[in-house]
Amino acid sequence: SPLNIFEYGSGYSTVYFTRFLCQHNISYQWHSIDNNLVWHSKIKNLINTHDASQQVFLHVKEFLPYWQKPDWIENNPAVDCSKFSPQNDNERHYIDFLSTLKTKFDLILIDGRFRRRCLSEARNYLKPDGVVFVHDAVRRYYFSQNNMYRYSAYINGGKYSFIEKNPHQVWIGGQGDLVKTIIQKLEEIKN
Repeated sequence: SPLNIFEYGSGYSTVYFTRFLCQHNISYQWHSIDNNLVWHSKIKNLINTHDASQQVFLHVKEFLPYWQKPDWIENNPAVDCSKFSPQNDNERHYIDFLSTLKTKFDLILIDGRFRRRCLSEARNYLKPDGVVFVHDAVRRYYFSQNNMYRYSAYINGGKYSFIEKNPHQVWIGGQGDLVKTIIQKLEEIKN
């Protein structure tokens, strides 16, 4: 049966991974949701260039990113972050969009807004051996409820540029033995 994949935050990874799956004749169905209509349209055009429109379903729930909301001040610990939690219907529908698809997923990628809430929501829609990845997982508060997944680990993703101070991190998690095996293999590679 085809791989069933969901992604919070459409982007170049959507294009890259769906091309990879097509090039390797891997059957899949990919759903992705984004919050920016202009970006959504750009990614949709890129997907259409490699004729994956029958397997890739892009959705959008438009809302402002937190840094464009009133009262946002970069790196200010005095900012009341609760003001930037989901406040309107589109933000809430973005997070709970998985529920509208009425299925379970083999893989859920989180690379968009409200990552902590999406991580919590994702666990309800994973197949028993499903895997969740969180891209750019440097903010530890994403995982304040880390015990919601039986197995989890951080993967050093390297630096994309010499000017970056810290490497990118990917978090992987899940409930089943597949994730456990992946984490064990990653540990073997590190050692």
